[in-house]
Amino acid sequence: MNPLRIAVQSNMAIDYITESMATLGLAFEILRSENPRTALMQGDIDTYVTSLADAETDLTVVNTALSPRSDTSFTLLVTPSANDDAQLFRIRAGATVLCLQDLHAAQLCHYRKDLKTTIVSLDVLLSATQNADCEAILLPTRYVAAANLAQFDSIKFNPKELIDKAGTGIWTWQTLATDVATRRLLKPIHQSLVSECTNVERQIAKHLLSQNTESYGVYCDCNAYKYYNVNVARCNKDTGEVKNIHFSNSTTFNLADDVIAMLD
Repeated sequence: MNPLRIAVQSNMAIDYITESMATLGLAFEILRSENPRTALMQGDIDTYVTSLADAETDLTVVNTALSPRSDTSFTLLVTPSANDDAQLFRIRAGATVLCLQDLHAAQLCHYRKDLKTTIVSLDVLLSATQNADCEAILLPTRYVAAANLAQFDSIKFNPKELIDKAGTGIWTWQTLATDVATRRLLKPIHQSLVSECTNVERQIAKHLLSQNTESYGVYCDCNAYKYYNVNVARCNKDTGEVKNIHFSNSTTFNLADDVIAMLD
């Protein structure tokens, strides 16, 4: 059998791909591609691995296998100069917090309306940990290992308190819908429960996407009692107002529709 040709755009996926191929016992080749969808359509690759949060699908390209979900929580990093143990999250009144997205900033300010926020890129966010003038950073916890945290006090949020985009923390293997052979090869690593939860997330996200005055976070998990818990943060881009929805059910049947009805 020829090696499985796998395209990536992010180095962060390589360890997961290597572990998955070892589990399947398959030879593989990792290829760099700026446009993996085109490469897939042209037959230059067999599959590509991308973040489910950013993945696009249609009748031609489909999500064939999903990874386990990594940590989707956020960690607030506070320097000693901005520390105040008397305040919520131990950060002084009026401090400036660097954030990745308006969505993240709005949810933080929902709890602490006095805080100021500045939106920056991930590279700037990570390099800010070495900046003596930085007061605080709201960082996705999965990036904390790459940061220099010596000077920071850290507060980790529950994923249901600060909620990211639907599908965050999950890798998806995308293939041609007609490529039955590759889809069969990847089936053993597909996480069915993750798929159930993210299907709910993506249905809700699709509905909210049509309401372009807002940004939103959606998170669904299944607890030890087999209850599906959905958490939505709906943030008005103009006013900064945040509406939170929490809903649980013993099945995913109509779960997304029930949550959407609560949002409308």
